[in-house]
Amino acid sequence: MEEKKEVISKGEGKEVVRGKELKKEVGNQLKGMVDPDKVIKGTKRGRKADEKKKHSELENKQTFSVSFRKNEKMRQKLLQILREANAKEFGNPVVFDDLVFFLLENITKKDIEKLKENSLDLKAKVMREFAKQNEKKGEEVDFWQYVASSLKIS
Repeated sequence: MEEKKEVISKGEGKEVVRGKELKKEVGNQLKGMVDPDKVIKGTKRGRKADEKKKHSELENKQTFSVSFRKNEKMRQKLLQILREANAKEFGNPVVFDDLVFFLLENITKKDIEKLKENSLDLKAKVMREFAKQNEKKGEEVDFWQYVASSLKIS
């Protein structure tokens, strides 16, 4: 019996592939994409979040919270700083809010640049360097060619 070979499309970007030859063909087409970890998904249901709305929600937010569940080392460091700040005889106790306000007043552009750099993971750093290389040369180089030339693979 012959297998049924067809592509059934459901939503934007989601493809259900049947048949061994078509799976290979689609796999070969996907190899040429820039992002190797990109997953083909269907469209999400429900209301779409507006980018402006996300920013306005952040602007209108009055309270922020910090969770130390995953980072016990930073929690201990915070407690140590608060203990040292409260090791005094007179005055009100120093609380977390006081520490945050003090740090916000004294943060510099260099500190912000360090925060930006620390927020990047390995994949983001590679993509940043790839974008810089394309901008520098003024031409669009394929991502995999860039990786191969970086690793000196011919």
